[in-house]
Amino acid sequence: MFFVLSATLLFAALSASPLLHSSRAAGPETIELFAGDCFTPKTTFYLGDTICVRAANFPAAPGLAPHYRRVNLSAPNLGVVDTIGVMSDPDYYKFWIPSTGTFAQPGKWRVQTVDVETSAVADITFVVRYPRWYLADMLVLKQGPDWVLPGDRIRYEIKVRNNGPDFAEYVQFSEQVPTNATYYGLKVATDLPYECRVPAVGGTGSINCTVKGLKVDEEATFYAYYIIDERAKEGDTCEGGTQVYSRTEELNKVNNETWYSSLITRIGTDPGPSDEVDNPEGMPTGETPPSEGENPKDMPPGPTPTPEPENPPGIPPPDDVPPPEPENP
Repeated sequence: MFFVLSATLLFAALSASPLLHSSRAAGPETIELFAGDCFTPKTTFYLGDTICVRAANFPAAPGLAPHYRRVNLSAPNLGVVDTIGVMSDPDYYKFWIPSTGTFAQPGKWRVQTVDVETSAVADITFVVRYPRWYLADMLVLKQGPDWVLPGDRIRYEIKVRNNGPDFAEYVQFSEQVPTNATYYGLKVATDLPYECRVPAVGGTGSINCTVKGLKVDEEATFYAYYIIDERAKEGDTCEGGTQVYSRTEELNKVNNETWYSSLITRIGTDPGPSDEVDNPEGMPTGETPPSEGENPKDMPPGPTPTPEPENPPGIPPPDDVPPPEPENP
């Protein structure tokens, strides 16, 4: 309760800070990161380090409290570790990165300038690591069709990505051949060195690929092709899971696995009772009824009538007909 009251009073005090009497900034708000000396640019830190933040270009109109700003430091779980009110433009702010406790979290940290409604205006990220301990956050994403037909050849897109903060060594992913399907092929859309082991065409099992390494924010894309079982029933599913891992210590295991399911439908594959309405009554299947003007089947052709001329012989066209002579009084 005391903390909330103190924060409220601090907020009110900072809302009337000298910053509000400065002129509107010419450019967008900016954030820069430095080492603890506030001079050396730096974007990678260790737990226990001090980070210096330079914030500038605040659009502070005279006397308008909505232009109030503060600088927030947030951990990878988006929890706010520390916050400092803006007092001048530009200004420097120092934060200590915890080495123990709840916020001692390696990964991607964030610094933001926040307005009076707690909306982020400027934003920058940086990496925090354990001292002499390399970590990677591997992510796997999978996309495919929502519904498929028996006998279809389908494709799933698989993306493997390293979210950092360090280089991921010897990245591997395993893709299960989906249920009600067999393996058809694999396309690798990456220039990185890789090795893959795949099932035989028409078989089941799993696809296993290895990439020697992924840099921070680097990804590799694979396309897996399958054939849906022609005997699959309406309402069955084509589903399978994909996992990724590396030799580098994993930072977040929640996104190391994904699952995708496609619904199997038989609509449009086999003719049903509804198709019979396409054949008119009395017409055998596969034959087309005669169109208007054609000779019906089994009827002998008759003589072709001679069309009457538009203007009878000897009669001039309507435009050339002379006017009638006047009657005799």
